[in-house]
Amino acid sequence: MSIKCWERQSCLTERDLAAQAVALGATDVRGWSRAETRLIRDLPLVPAGTVAELRERIRAGEDPLGDLFSTIRSPQIRRKKGATFTPLNIVDAILDRAAEYGLPQRVIDPGAGSARFLLAAAHRFQQASLTGIEVDPLPALIARGNIAAAGLTNRAEVLLEDYCSARLQKIDSPTLFIGNPLYVRHHLLKPQWKRWLVTEASRHGLSASRLAGLHAYFYLATLGKAAEGDFGSFITAAEWLDVNYGRLIRELFVGPLGGRRILVIEPTALPFPDAATTAAITQFQVGSRPKTVSMRCVRNLDELTQTGGDHEVRREHLQSERRWSHLIGCRESRIQSQTILRSGLWTLDPRPLTLRSGRGRPDTWNWGSCAVFTEVR
Repeated sequence: MSIKCWERQSCLTERDLAAQAVALGATDVRGWSRAETRLIRDLPLVPAGTVAELRERIRAGEDPLGDLFSTIRSPQIRRKKGATFTPLNIVDAILDRAAEYGLPQRVIDPGAGSARFLLAAAHRFQQASLTGIEVDPLPALIARGNIAAAGLTNRAEVLLEDYCSARLQKIDSPTLFIGNPLYVRHHLLKPQWKRWLVTEASRHGLSASRLAGLHAYFYLATLGKAAEGDFGSFITAAEWLDVNYGRLIRELFVGPLGGRRILVIEPTALPFPDAATTAAITQFQVGSRPKTVSMRCVRNLDELTQTGGDHEVRREHLQSERRWSHLIGCRESRIQSQTILRSGLWTLDPRPLTLRSGRGRPDTWNWGSCAVFTEVR
């Protein structure tokens, strides 16, 4: 491959991306797996100048490997594994708020992707060890490359495992659980994992629906891995605030996870670049029982960094409500474009919040004062 082609992203492949990660030192990061060994066989050589430029950009806070991954692998393919990378400005805002709950000695990202959360956390919590968990070998390799390029090899590990079954060592000091849990719809999840969800929820005295998406599994698995006093913040699609199969997350949040705050980002702010969806950022401190939960609606990403504006909702009120979005204070949202939601079964009617089935029968859903919807695939 010519040097000129290395400089043009349009002609690069996933193998070229893997080669860049290896050239940055990916193999030096602990937790190496056999799947990654297979992935790096017979890779092309990366010019030294390209490696130096990538390392400089990563140390400046950019994520060129993650951006290239999102370009090479289409959103349709990435969504099958729930891989939607969080914009860097949202990562920074989430970590700034997480720091309000203490200084962790360990940071765990259960869906590490390209390690955006881990690298940002490393600068804020310089005493903390870093653990990233990822199920896809290529993002895991990218995460390693970013970690090595940032000079964090001695503090970090990346585990190619399923978060629900991963075994993490208990420590006496606080752990921060943070990230963007993978979002996969229930019909793509294997039956054994649905059984795990129901069984694990029952072990904690909770009930779970087999219709729940994968992000519900991450919340439940976090409860099983965390100790009292650990804290965390996740960003997910916000549908769990209202739907029946989101009940498990709601009960975890007001119960043993010790939910403290919910920020809802309206879809017009595009919190996830690949999908027009409302996002919910949760903050929790395991074992705490606050009398109230702070809630706020965010209409643009600049508001994420602003302090104040939250309103308090009593925990007992949340426990008695089956749907939460109307409590958060979002303005009434209007969906105008027919391209936001589209699938073979549903098309979006131009009228606000009306979905029309392929048989022509309108189904109007009342979501309360805050429209909470997810792209239908």
